[in-house]
Amino acid sequence: MSIHRCQEPINYTDVWMTEIGGGYVVKELRVFKGYIVDERLREFRVMNYGEMPEFIPFDSPKGQELLSDMEAEVRS
Repeated sequence: MSIHRCQEPINYTDVWMTEIGGGYVVKELRVFKGYIVDERLREFRVMNYGEMPEFIPFDSPKGQELLSDMEAEVRS
């Protein structure tokens, strides 16, 4: 197993850590149309400094629209 150091500070709004085999692994989350896509929590979110965060569940109307757009982009 190799360890990679980041050259820039990590923005913790778009990463999460999971424990695998007794150690922690940092995973960068995908960004689509300015929204962080968190498949584990099943939500889109936007977090800008000085503003209230916006959380959009996948099963909401806006979440369903974003999922459809994301799927269409993958297919093209």
